[in-house]
Amino acid sequence: MSVTIAQPFEPIQGISGDLTFRSDQIDLIRNVAAGRDTSFSRIQALELLQVSNFSDKVCDFQLLLENGQESSEIRHLAARGLYKVNTPEAVNILIENSQVQDERILTTVMKGLGRIGSENALEAIARVRDRAPGVAAFQAEFAAALISQRFGLSGNDLRVPDNSEYLQPTNDTNRSFHVTRPSEHEAQVCLQSLADQPFGIQYSGNNLYNIKCGRNNWMLVLNQEFANLDAVQILQSRKAFPGVIAAKYEETGLYSTAFLLFTSPTDQPNILNLLVHRSTGEQVFGGTAQVEGSKANFSIRSISRPGGFPVNVEGSFEGGNLNFETTLSGTQAQERRHPARVIQSLS
Repeated sequence: MSVTIAQPFEPIQGISGDLTFRSDQIDLIRNVAAGRDTSFSRIQALELLQVSNFSDKVCDFQLLLENGQESSEIRHLAARGLYKVNTPEAVNILIENSQVQDERILTTVMKGLGRIGSENALEAIARVRDRAPGVAAFQAEFAAALISQRFGLSGNDLRVPDNSEYLQPTNDTNRSFHVTRPSEHEAQVCLQSLADQPFGIQYSGNNLYNIKCGRNNWMLVLNQEFANLDAVQILQSRKAFPGVIAAKYEETGLYSTAFLLFTSPTDQPNILNLLVHRSTGEQVFGGTAQVEGSKANFSIRSISRPGGFPVNVEGSFEGGNLNFETTLSGTQAQERRHPARVIQSLS
């Protein structure tokens, strides 16, 4: 989630989303981030360093991540800073630090590699998946799946739910989502918010859908790769990562990635799997799509989980555009019929 930082001084100007500081301000930020100065919070300094115009900030984050004398919190934030810098150099540093033993730091490294890494990160991720405990192992497993979905690679497949795992509609499944096209301003706010949360895909500036249900306000944003006339044909040919759903925080007016949308072909001709996971990996919705020429008719339902609500969404996808026909949600949480894997959500 994007945050508003109470800055100890004002930047000169903004360039390409980065904040531009004077050289003396950069020196102060770096010194505080490194623990050499206590003028203000190190956590605040690390946030400022990440959004600053300083060209060598990757090196500063690397030094902190690789310093075994630093606290787990600082090293975790350094790994997160590298992910947000989102450069090939940052990815290589995360790969090199995939042997770290601290579970929290390792979890952050795996999350970063899943979101911005490519096929060359899969070997390191696999080693972590095989040796690490708990949350780090789960995040390694999801990281491998996320990379494989993004690049259409074989292996590391996401689990497809059995029909018995879906929540069944109830009498209270009668609250409708309201799906509209956002204003140009709201679309830009969303895209600017997501720029700070890279997932290795380019978002379409024209294919956004505002979804409102009760107090919840979301934005569905399509991957630019699937905003074209041949989108359905591509989805039929390989695994894919067609887009995300971002949640709006009314306190700030900004958006944060909440759900990731995945598809994969099935053994049945013209049938696609649809899977929706939280950004931290937990599977929450699923369904199928029936392909008819250049059009895919889809149906999505909730997967049974603690606190889950019945959801039924039906519609079609054609020429890079979505059309929603049924958008229903229940108002009462359901009990899960079988144990759930507990997933730790990390900031």
